Amino acid sequence: MPRPLVAGNWKMNGSKSLLIEMANALRKEQLEACDTWLLVPAVFVEFAIQQFDTTAVKVGAQNLSGQAPGALTGEVSAAMLEDVDCRISLVGHSERRQIFGETDDEVVTKTKACIDHRIQPLVCVGETLAERQAGQAKQIVVDQIGRLMEKLTAAEMAAVVIAYEPIWAIGTGEVASAYDAQEIHAEMRRTLSDYYGLECPQIRLLYGGSVRASTVKELLAQPDINGVLVGGASLDKHEFVQICNAAAIAD
Repeated sequence: MPRPLVAGNWKMNGSKSLLIEMANALRKEQLEACDTWLLVPAVFVEFAIQQFDTTAVKVGAQNLSGQAPGALTGEVSAAMLEDVDCRISLVGHSERRQIFGETDDEVVTKTKACIDHRIQPLVCVGETLAERQAGQAKQIVVDQIGRLMEKLTAAEMAAVVIAYEPIWAIGTGEVASAYDAQEIHAEMRRTLSDYYGLECPQIRLLYGGSVRASTVKELLAQPDINGVLVGGASLDKHEFVQICNAAAIAD
């Protein structure tokens, strides 16, 4: 089984002082038993990489453009992230899809841009509350992954981490039960396995949605959940450390 991964997404939050505090807190922890990523706003990426240089934590971006550098004011290209030694980026977070209208095609383009520039993409998929209530959750997630599979070779897909984040659980305090999360993860695993077979090694699948230290152990006890994508709780250094420690123990 893959090592557990805890990825913290700061969203549009944070400061240099908070990054220093978080780096100091995590520097004291023994995090070798799990992988830890911190996804910060673009303006802090290079500073954060410097702060976490002597820790086991890897820093990533929250978004990027799928286009080559050019006349796209305000965008950040994969080449720019590569130039500052950023090797991870979130792609297709539900807030990007829901608020900014990112399509599945754009998610694929951004994922390809990551891979072309040695950046590991953490691609988010998930359904709305209405879609879940209509019994469409599995199909929505499978369709989103399917768009990636249409364009990525087995070798390219092997570089991808996928996070299932039910949109109705993002920032609401609601959490999918471990059973519900596992059901979706198992379907994702079957979909990937059926398409790529043995050509593609086991891909890490994360759960995201109001994750807390108290919920991590049960989530990671599920056979197809390999880690968690943490939102608001990743801004609290004490809570985030507890989540990382819980993930390490769950392994």
